[in-house]
Amino acid sequence: LGDDIEFSRSTSRKVVDQRSGENGKSAWVLTTSDTTGSFHGKDVSSHNVETMVLNRTSSGWRIVHIHWSSRRMEAPKP
Repeated sequence: LGDDIEFSRSTSRKVVDQRSGENGKSAWVLTTSDTTGSFHGKDVSSHNVETMVLNRTSSGWRIVHIHWSSRRMEAPKP
């Protein structure tokens, strides 16, 4: 967790798109974002996707599945 916190403090995250949907007791959230900056002396430039699936319980919404993926952002074409 310590490295995750340090990474978040050392980089910038910009949400590009966020969508969600609900169907009764289930819901999903899909977020795409870009992360840039530097961490431990290395440049960071990635495009990220986060998917969450939630279930409604008597205590409220609970995350039952989460997935993250990322890829290096390509340099703009000249």
